[in-house]
Formats: sequence, C-alpha cells, structure tokens
Amino acid sequence: LLDDFPHERVILLTLNRPQTRNAIHLDLQNDLEMPMDWSEAEPSLWFVASITGPGRGFCAGADL
Repeated sequence: LLDDFPHERVILLTLNRPQTRNAIHLDLQNDLEMPMDWSEAEPSLWFVASITGPGRGFCAGADL
C-alpha cells in the first residue's frame, strides 16, 4: 500500500499489487485499516481517503 497526502486532510491510498489485480490479502487489509484507526483515535482529525490501484483492475477482491 502506498500513501500520499496530495492536499491537506486528503490521503491517497494506492493498492500496489498489479500482478494480482490489486487483490487484498491480510497484510494489505491491515494496512487499509490503519488510517481509519488513526483517524478514529484522534477526534480532532478528519480526512478524505481516496483509494486507487494501478494496472488492469482497481481491485479483484480478496486474495484467496
């Protein structure tokens, strides 16, 4: 998972597994939960998350 802050209070999360069409495995799921947990832990913070992915598909779903 790649992250970037292109604007104040905006986080861009990029799924970076194009070889699996960005299928989500357990480690990636944990990485995706981290920014949400971070924002819930600090009520004064708020942000907009945009999730994207390179390659032929945005996300193929779960990596079984």
